[in-house]
Amino acid sequence: MGLVVGLCAGMAWPTMAGADDGSSRIGLTVVDGRLVTAVIAALPRVGDASAIRRYHDSGRFDGDRAGVAQAARTALNLVVAERCAGDPAGCSEQGLAIIVDIDDTLVDWYPQYAKAGFSLPSSVRQAAVQSCATPVIAPVRALVQQAQRQGVAVLIVSGRRDTVRAATESCLERRGVRGWDDLVLRTAAQDALPAATYKKRVARALMQQGWVPVLSIGDQAGDLTGSADTERFWLPNPLYTAR
Repeated sequence: MGLVVGLCAGMAWPTMAGADDGSSRIGLTVVDGRLVTAVIAALPRVGDASAIRRYHDSGRFDGDRAGVAQAARTALNLVVAERCAGDPAGCSEQGLAIIVDIDDTLVDWYPQYAKAGFSLPSSVRQAAVQSCATPVIAPVRALVQQAQRQGVAVLIVSGRRDTVRAATESCLERRGVRGWDDLVLRTAAQDALPAATYKKRVARALMQQGWVPVLSIGDQAGDLTGSADTERFWLPNPLYTAR
C-alpha cells in the first residue's frame, strides 16, 4: 500500500492508499459541523453483500481501517508533543484521554456478517459476544497501546449492554486490549436512547469527571464524541448503521 500525505487541522499526517488500485484515500469530511478524518472514497452500501465482500477481499477494507488508525496515531503523537512535551507523567496529570468504540473499531464483525449473508440475527450476535468470536482490529489496538505508553488514558465507550460486561472484558483481554481506564456500557435506563445521544451523554459525563478527550475513534458518526478540540477519526463500516 502506498503512503500519501494529507492535512489535518494544519498538521501533516500520513494516509494509506487502497490496497488494490489506490482508489481509496483518507481525508477530511464534515460531520455535525466538525472536521472528521475518514475514508472519502465511495464505500459499499449497507446491505450490498456482493459489494461488501469485494471491498473486503480486495484488501481495501483492512487498508482503509489501517489508514484511519495510522492517521489517528500520528495525530496523537502531535497532541502529546504539544500538550505535554512527550512526557507520559505530564499527559496523565492533565487527564488527557482517547475515547474508543468496541464493535468494528477494536473488534471485527466482518467474519460473522459474511458467514450470515450480511444479515446477522440478534441471537447470533449475542452468542458471538459471549464466545468472543470477533478478531481484533490490530491497527486500532496499536493506537490504544500507543496512548497507554504516552500516559494518555483509554476510555472505551460501547453501545453494548452492561449485561455483557464480563464477556466484553474477557474478550478485550483475550484480544490484547488491556489496562483501559474506563469501560462504559449501556445501562437499562439508557436502553431507549439513540446511539448518538447515548455516546454524547457518556462523553459529557466523562469530561465532567475531569477527563480531557483529545481523540475519539469509532465506526459510526455517533462515536465521534468529545469537545471542540477533540480530533475525530471515523473507520469505514458498510456492515450496519447503529440506531
